[in-house]
Amino acid sequence: MAAEFDYAGKVRKLLDKAESTTFADERDSLIAKAQHLMTTYAIDEAMLDARKQKGREQIVKEGIVYTGIFQAVTMGMGSAVARVNGCEAYYSKRDYEKPKKHIMNIVGFESDVRRTLLLETSLSVQCAAALQTFVKEGGLPSWMSKMEKYKARRTFIASFIHGVGDKLRAAEREATKETVERRAAAENSDVKTVTDEVGIVLRDRKDQVTDWMDTNVGQLSHSRQRYQSGGLSAAVAGRAAGAMADTGTSNIGGGAGRKALGG
Repeated sequence: MAAEFDYAGKVRKLLDKAESTTFADERDSLIAKAQHLMTTYAIDEAMLDARKQKGREQIVKEGIVYTGIFQAVTMGMGSAVARVNGCEAYYSKRDYEKPKKHIMNIVGFESDVRRTLLLETSLSVQCAAALQTFVKEGGLPSWMSKMEKYKARRTFIASFIHGVGDKLRAAEREATKETVERRAAAENSDVKTVTDEVGIVLRDRKDQVTDWMDTNVGQLSHSRQRYQSGGLSAAVAGRAAGAMADTGTSNIGGGAGRKALGG
């Protein structure tokens, strides 16, 4: 538990610095360090958990509530973050109360779900802020109809999520590579052997989550992201904003961010 607090403290310090700097290069470097630390910790914890005889992590399910007129597209944030962090994301018809809310269920090992919720919270806030900036900077010209403006906002959000997904996948690959190399050096082993060991552990965790889903979840529905109709400028701006997003944690509540995205 002390190690987890130490790790979380380091991540918060890095992100505090990233949020306070006015230099883009320094900010990007700090964010990358935070993301690498999170991924490194996740792999180390998974390896440790695999060796335990008792007290192993449990698979849990947590729901993220999405509301507002863009709920069908904003729930893609939870799905995008979950996939990169070893979790499954789904919603069923019973979790859909049109037009009030969608509930995206995140299923995975406890630490993976916690990390997914933290990232999703931060990124939802950032998406809301980026959308607000897009609008203020003329992203919705006065000649647009109400429906065209709605579609442009929806396009921006979906494209932001795609941009975030690209960044998360790239960061996860790089952090995994560096973590494997570090573990190989510490264990006086070769990189291929450690790569295989880590791969086996992570695949086993994924298989266990899949088995849980097969046992506990029935017929699924999936969110569909329709964003092309909102215009090229909104798509480009949203994807760029997503690619620039801080993929660490945030002190701002995700509920506020998702509420802002509701229009």
